[in-house]
Amino acid sequence: MRALAFLLAVLLAGCASSPDASYVKDSDTRIQRNGFSLLPPSGKGWMTAPSGQYGARWGKVLSDSKGNRSTVAVMVWSGRFTERKVDLTTPQGLRDTVIYQVTGGSDRYPVRQAKYSDVYRKFGTDCIDADYVAEDRANTMSWNAGVVLLLHVQMTLCRHPSNPEWGFNTSLSDRHPEDSLSLMDDVVQQEARRCLDSIELTPLS
Repeated sequence: MRALAFLLAVLLAGCASSPDASYVKDSDTRIQRNGFSLLPPSGKGWMTAPSGQYGARWGKVLSDSKGNRSTVAVMVWSGRFTERKVDLTTPQGLRDTVIYQVTGGSDRYPVRQAKYSDVYRKFGTDCIDADYVAEDRANTMSWNAGVVLLLHVQMTLCRHPSNPEWGFNTSLSDRHPEDSLSLMDDVVQQEARRCLDSIELTPLS
């Protein structure tokens, strides 16, 4: 679970070309994972990325008539931190952990700005939000060669109510060239938020 937020930066880099990726065909049937269930994003053009029993990932590529592109990703995951000792049982520990997730990843994604909420109650447990902007200077998609991208991520980290040593993350990200505006409009945000708002935490097995 190290630097989970930075997995968002590479989600769509492989999603568009991966033979394991497929378009969402049924957005009204709940998906069950270990520790949570949820609905896929609504709307057309969302691709499902492989995620295993502990996660769920979707991506969508947006473009306009001028050739500008934005990539939007939704990621939900439950898991245990294994490579670094963290304390999710206290509010300060939860805050330290989300800061580590945002800033402790690869140097390829330097963070330009970040802000964090206070710890609050959701899903019957403690959660904290992070909203940050990072750079992506080595994106693998052909149309991004040599281009500096901005990655804007809105994420939430919660202590899973079934086990205080397990974290639960949600993320909505948007990535676009530094010299162009994001193409993620209210409609796409609503499609993604419908997925995130449908989340229910379930017992871990």
